[in-house]
Amino acid sequence: MKRNFKHHIDRILSSGVGRQLMLFVFIFLASWLLLVLLYSWLISNLGFERSIPRALADILTPAHFSNIAYGNGHTTAMAMLLAALAGMVGGVVFQGLLIATITNMIRSRSIKVKSGDVSYHFDHHVLMLGFAESVAPIIEDMKSDNIVIAVEDGVDDVRELLQIRLSEQVFKRITVLHADMISNADLERLHVGKASAIFIVGNRQQKDHDIRNVESYKCCMELLGDTSTTPCYVMIDDPAFFTLIQNYGLKQEKNFHPFNYCEAWARELLVDGDNRYSKLDWRTEEDNLHKHPEKFVHMVILGMSQMGEALANEMAFIAHYPNYVLRGVRTKVTCVEPDCRRWMEDYVGRHHTLFQYCHYTFRRLDMTGEQERFVNTVEEEKDFVDLEFEFVQSEIPAPMLQDELAAQAVDPKQLLTLAVCFDDDSRNTIIAHTLPEIVYSQQIPVWLYRRTVAASIMEQPKFSKIQLFGSSHINVVSDSQEVAWAKEINQYYMKQWGSDQQKCQNTEQNWNASSLPERWSSIYNASHLPAKLRSAGVRWDPQSETPIANWSQVDEATKWVLSDVEHNRWIAEKLMIGYRSPSQEELATMDRKTLKNNFIHPDICPYHQLTDQDRQKDRHLLDSLVEVINQTKK
Repeated sequence: MKRNFKHHIDRILSSGVGRQLMLFVFIFLASWLLLVLLYSWLISNLGFERSIPRALADILTPAHFSNIAYGNGHTTAMAMLLAALAGMVGGVVFQGLLIATITNMIRSRSIKVKSGDVSYHFDHHVLMLGFAESVAPIIEDMKSDNIVIAVEDGVDDVRELLQIRLSEQVFKRITVLHADMISNADLERLHVGKASAIFIVGNRQQKDHDIRNVESYKCCMELLGDTSTTPCYVMIDDPAFFTLIQNYGLKQEKNFHPFNYCEAWARELLVDGDNRYSKLDWRTEEDNLHKHPEKFVHMVILGMSQMGEALANEMAFIAHYPNYVLRGVRTKVTCVEPDCRRWMEDYVGRHHTLFQYCHYTFRRLDMTGEQERFVNTVEEEKDFVDLEFEFVQSEIPAPMLQDELAAQAVDPKQLLTLAVCFDDDSRNTIIAHTLPEIVYSQQIPVWLYRRTVAASIMEQPKFSKIQLFGSSHINVVSDSQEVAWAKEINQYYMKQWGSDQQKCQNTEQNWNASSLPERWSSIYNASHLPAKLRSAGVRWDPQSETPIANWSQVDEATKWVLSDVEHNRWIAEKLMIGYRSPSQEELATMDRKTLKNNFIHPDICPYHQLTDQDRQKDRHLLDSLVEVINQTKK
């Protein structure tokens, strides 16, 4: 009993301010009532009614003994004793406990505010669940007056980092709280249902980071309900998992907008936007794929970090050119990594369908030369993919690798680009400065991955072709120009082959109703178009009101080549997802829908083996797409 009583009191004292205040009021009232009883009993001439205010006055204002008089005006020893007792009670209970309680209230509130364990009434706020340093530019761009960031630990650290990275004006609009991103109680405390937008970033150091982010999205959707239109942007850190979500989607995709910084940067590098980065297929007016279709694009990725892998993935999705159609010359992607065998086995295993059709080679180099070589053999009936991969296990300074890079820099058949993609900024800078001299004298583009501001040494004239990426802001939220084109591509498909309901809906409605794989397929289609057109000699001017003004002057043969190129891009996309071509037996026993349900697609074949109807479909889409781009630019 004694232990339970002490335990109960301790729980009250260590609980919230409200319960502590109630305990103080209880003690004060109990002391006051006890004094009232003593006054009315021991000093009979005072009476019960007069004892109530007298006891309260003596507690609140401790009596001066020289002025104590009760009833008949005579000061008695008993009155003196009771007055002293009342003063002690007032000093201890009222003054001492009250001051202690108020002090404790202030201290407790301060601790809770610093730790983020407080609740506020939020409305029309932007809610960010979790935090990563890379999202600071997103916060800087937010227009909301009320930005709430909820993290599972390190509230003070996040505040300090934001105060350093953001302007004072933006920082004043931010509230950092502590919350569990998959706890319904915490999400309700953050008023998820009243948020104007939700960003789920999570903790990148936490195990199963991406899975937890998806789970948090599902929790938010449960609270938001089916009628909500609140956009939910979910950060997926692992490029492999991001590709998985892109290609397969989720069972519940309402308002689901996944983003990955590495993928966004890789697309920024490969897709013509503001022309900040070198074009893979273009050097000068005289040195490009259009005039020299015997040449090939060669991307060498040094360091297979998440950024390196994302770049390899985007090459498979986007880097497709007419030179394969015209001369059978493939785009080449070389992945260099000190532990490349392990990385290759994992990468090829995850994309095993692609590598059943795609030529690839593994080589191991050391200081003395090539020690191991493996060449993947593609069956003749599957040999129609316009990509090839090379996996090289080597330290970057190895003499044989340096000699190969130097030879590739002067090879007239190659349009070479180097991308240095290790996670360590210092290591990347050192590698960029120790590449063979011929790389810089030949003006070979070098893309250098840096997550921090570049050092001034990078600004020297010798390194003018080094292009930095990764440290500046990239928009992963608002729609880019190619996403606007992708929406129109999706609308074209809905109008041609959609249901009656889809044919009646507008572009935005059909886009929102489309699955993630359908959206990303349209995005890659649109992203690929500028390079595809340019490398076939079609004038492409993204700054003009009509980017493809001379389409009517393009001859029919070139348009059919471009349709063939689009088919090659589509094949690579489907193979990356996990589709394969059917066997003769499968073609004979399964209908088209059953084949697709089993990730088998009858159109995964060389372009000339398509039916006339399917070839016309690709050709008609190309004409329509050019018209869409010219219209949306105006």
